[in-house]
Amino acid sequence: DRRQRQMCIRDRSRAIVLRIHKLDDEKRIAEVYTECRGFLSFRISQGGGKRSKMKSTYFLPLNLLELEYDYRERFPLQTINELSLLSSMQMSSFNPYKSAIILFLSEFLVHILRKEPKNEELFTFLVDSFEWLERSDTDFPSFHLALVTQITRFLGIPPFMDSYVPGYYFDMQESSFVEMPPVHGVFLAPEYATLLAAMYRVPYEDMHLLELSRQDRREYLKILIHYYQLHFPGFTDMKSLTVLSDLFE
Repeated sequence: DRRQRQMCIRDRSRAIVLRIHKLDDEKRIAEVYTECRGFLSFRISQGGGKRSKMKSTYFLPLNLLELEYDYRERFPLQTINELSLLSSMQMSSFNPYKSAIILFLSEFLVHILRKEPKNEELFTFLVDSFEWLERSDTDFPSFHLALVTQITRFLGIPPFMDSYVPGYYFDMQESSFVEMPPVHGVFLAPEYATLLAAMYRVPYEDMHLLELSRQDRREYLKILIHYYQLHFPGFTDMKSLTVLSDLFE
C-alpha cells in the first residue's frame, strides 16, 4: 500500500471526453484524452444523488473537462478527485446531424488516440475544432471529413503536400502524390487526390465552398477509413458509420 501511495501523482489537466461505458450498475468507465498525459481511463460512480446526476452529464462525448486526479502509471483505471465542465457540446447534441458527427468522431478518436502519447498541439487542435462545431449553424456537413483529414498532421501520416500537382494520383501507402498509379494498386484517382489536398488545407468556415454531394462525402469517408486502416494496425470497422451514412442520405 505504501509503495502504491508513493507511485501516485496528483495531476490537474484538461481532458476531452471520448467515450463512457458501463462497468456495473453503479460504476462507469470514462475514456478521455488529457492534455498532460494523453489517453486515460477513469472509473466514475453513477450515484443517485443530485450532484452525481449532474456530474454524469459532464461526460457527454467531446465535452471539455478540467480534472484533478491521482495518476498511477501501472493502473488501467485512474481515480478522479475533482472535476469541472469547461465547455459542452450540449447544443450540438440536440441537432441529429451534429449528434451523428459527434458519435462518429468519439468512436474514431478512441481508435486512434488509445496508444498516442501526450501531444499538446493535437489537444489544442481538437479543442478548437469542437468549439467551432458547437458554434456552427449550417456549414458543418463536411466537418468530420476535414477533421479526420487534418488530424493526420499530428499522427505522423500527413499527405506530403509538397508533392501535390493537380491531376496526380495519391499513393496511400507512401502518403505522397505521384504522376502515375503505383504498381501496388493502393491509390486515389486524381479526382479524390485533389479532394484530399483540399480537405487537408481548408479552414472549417470555408468547407462549404468545396460543394460536395452526399455521394462525394460517403465515398471520401470510405477512403479516409481505408487510409487509417493501412497506417493503424488494428483499426477496425466503425459501428457509427452506418448511423452517419443513413442520416446524411
